[in-house]
Amino acid sequence: MPQFWNVLKGDMSLIGPRPEPPEFVQELATQVPFYRVRHAVKPGITGWAQVKYSYGSSVKDALVKLQYDLYYTVVSPK
Repeated sequence: MPQFWNVLKGDMSLIGPRPEPPEFVQELATQVPFYRVRHAVKPGITGWAQVKYSYGSSVKDALVKLQYDLYYTVVSPK
């Protein structure tokens, strides 16, 4: 329920890139090109990568999930 409240306030979307812990963001930003671009849109309760891709536990998985996350930067309303 707290996340749904954040959607109503406009801080989150229903669907958008899932937030990652800051230590993961720092590590992946050094290994995956354009990783920080995923922060250009609001985070979501669930994400396209979460729906379409299995759990990711490697840098390669993070790259694939980033491709799904970047989908929002193209189609989300600004």
